[in-house]
Amino acid sequence: MNSESGRLEGICPEILNDFIAYVKREKGVTVTPIFTGDGTDFKSTYKSVQDGQAGVFGIGNISITDQRKKEVLFTQPYLKSRKLLITASEVPTLTSLDDIPKVFSGFKAYSVTQTRIDQDINAIKEKYLPNLITKHTDSYDSLTSKVAADPKSFTFIGINQLFEYRHKSIKNHRVGNGEPVGLGFIMPSDSDWVEIFNEFMDADGGYTNSVRFKEILVKHLSLSGYRLLMSLIS
Repeated sequence: MNSESGRLEGICPEILNDFIAYVKREKGVTVTPIFTGDGTDFKSTYKSVQDGQAGVFGIGNISITDQRKKEVLFTQPYLKSRKLLITASEVPTLTSLDDIPKVFSGFKAYSVTQTRIDQDINAIKEKYLPNLITKHTDSYDSLTSKVAADPKSFTFIGINQLFEYRHKSIKNHRVGNGEPVGLGFIMPSDSDWVEIFNEFMDADGGYTNSVRFKEILVKHLSLSGYRLLMSLIS
């Protein structure tokens, strides 16, 4: 949220505004968006969309999963992401997951209760670290700062969190990263907006292939951040 203008800014609002411009240009329909929330409370946002009416969009770094597709409608993916295994920067870099018992000996894990992070940490515990202790926090945002301050710990984060903290004292162990998953916007399961949104995504050779979309990414991530993103999702 821009404190001076009072406007919500970022990659996702710009994509939605481009969609609104497309609807005006191609369909002659004027849409006036009302942005609510700031993206910090994912569970509340997801629930609001799930229970919402047509015309409601949930925008953000929302991973497209089979379970969520049973609960909400997804647009086509606008980007990819993946879970990233991180530690404090001074931890030796993992070259193989089989090195976890040695490199992560005596470590604890940080997680958010009842999330996919819990599942990923438990998988490591079962296979490599049977005595692992997991500490839980209430927010995703605090995971990175806790690990950066604790050289005997690890967690998993999303690419968006890596961009926010990439200049802090953290290290990404790429050998432990997950497979790329699509990110999309969500709508209530009975929404009739998904077809026109996907039409927008497909127009003129594909929105995500456009110069405009690359400009948005570079604007908000910086050129070095854009290059880092491409290297992580390729």
